[in-house]
Amino acid sequence: MLKFLKFALEPTPEIVYNIRMKKTFQATSKAPVLDEFYAETFGVDRVKSVETGTCVSCGGDVLKTSFRDSLSFKEFTISGLCQPCQDSIFGYSEE
Repeated sequence: MLKFLKFALEPTPEIVYNIRMKKTFQATSKAPVLDEFYAETFGVDRVKSVETGTCVSCGGDVLKTSFRDSLSFKEFTISGLCQPCQDSIFGYSEE
C-alpha cells in the first residue's frame, strides 16, 4: 500500500510499475500442472510472458490499452494471450 498525504492507494492487480518504471503485469496464480501445460503448448513460461507484457502465443508486445475491454485484459493475466490471439481462439464478432 502506498501512502500519500491522507490517502492510501492500493496497487491495482492489472499493472504494477517497478522502480525503473518499466511496465510489468501480474499473472494470476495457477496450478503448476497448468503452467506446465502452457510451457509445453506455447514453449514459453506463462507467468514470465505476462509479467513482461508479451503474448504466449505470438510473442507480440502487450499494452493494457491494446485490449477491447477490462474482461479481455483479465483474460490476458489468466492465459497470457493478446487480444488478436484471444479473438482467434475464442472467436469475436462485432455484432
